[in-house]
Amino acid sequence: METTGAGDTFCGCVLHDLLEHDINSLNEEQLREMLTFANAAASIITTRKGALRVMPGEEEIRRLLAAVTA
Repeated sequence: METTGAGDTFCGCVLHDLLEHDINSLNEEQLREMLTFANAAASIITTRKGALRVMPGEEEIRRLLAAVTA
């Protein structure tokens, strides 16, 4: 496991989602989805060496989430 970039990836995903939605109107389900997505992205990056160049894209993160919830 390589933890470089995991925290940055998690925070980046959270910030991206917050910029897309009004933070004051987030409900519990939206918050759960945001944090689950950010956690999945961070988990992917721990399987790779490096940080920015190996950051997963949205589609890759969604595939992981679909595989986990299937």
